[in-house]
Amino acid sequence: MKRAVISSYFNCFRYNDRNPFMGFGPKCLSVKFSSSLGLSNARPFPDYSPRKPSVKDTDFVHHISTTVKQRRSEPLRRILKPFEAKFKPDHFIWVLMNIKDDYKLVLDFFNWTRLRRDPSLEALCIVVHIAVASKDLRTAHRLVFEFWEKPHLDVGNSFAEFTERLIYTYKDWGAHPFVFDVFFQVLVEAGWLLEARKLFDKLVNYGVLVSVDSCNLFLARLSNSFDGKKMAIKVFKEYPEGELS
Repeated sequence: MKRAVISSYFNCFRYNDRNPFMGFGPKCLSVKFSSSLGLSNARPFPDYSPRKPSVKDTDFVHHISTTVKQRRSEPLRRILKPFEAKFKPDHFIWVLMNIKDDYKLVLDFFNWTRLRRDPSLEALCIVVHIAVASKDLRTAHRLVFEFWEKPHLDVGNSFAEFTERLIYTYKDWGAHPFVFDVFFQVLVEAGWLLEARKLFDKLVNYGVLVSVDSCNLFLARLSNSFDGKKMAIKVFKEYPEGELS
């Protein structure tokens, strides 16, 4: 078991109020690798195929979706009180499908849900995708950070599961590559440099690079150790020429 100690989150996190994407790198985050790097045939992102609701579930989800939309000016804890006893984790994702274009409602519904139980990793990743697509990188970063600051976190298993869920939900829930930059920065800030390197490699397979600023932050952290310097040289060589400073 490894335990993350994240003490410099607010010092490391940069955010530009005029352009919320600028804090994560002024240059393009999603970079399709050229054939010269041997990745002209990037791996496609998987299709999202959640469990299908039953007829009874469909009616229940429709009722919740209609209620929260029509009574959005009222506190959710009041209008959703009649649904609490029958509400299940799958219902959250099914309702999100109906309200995903209303970002404020998504956040309010997510907060209502997690007051009652921890959201599934899939649900968390979906909300992170929606936040990034809505240009709210601050919230996306906070949600990912909160997951990685959990005590007694099994980093190896958590990294594999979080990465798999983030990639699995990417195509249908935002498809904005900045979401991987958010995840990458949290890993670097938390000190999980080996996991950050694994994420870098995995994204390469999908034809995606993290931003220049994130890579520079990663390289700076790696420079503190001999093994890190060797890894930094390898990353530097793999990044498109002239992009890193």
